[in-house]
Amino acid sequence: EPFYTSKEGGTGLGLAITHNIISEHDGRIDAESQVGQGSLFRIWLPASG
Repeated sequence: EPFYTSKEGGTGLGLAITHNIISEHDGRIDAESQVGQGSLFRIWLPASG
């Protein structure tokens, strides 16, 4: 399901919005998940300069 959430009253759009913001800043987000262990999200953003 594209907008899944386990929180009561949530929309499940948080990660999609986060992805859009990171993309707008020329960054990227990677995700790893293991059943029963949890999920890991890595976010890369370019350094300004």
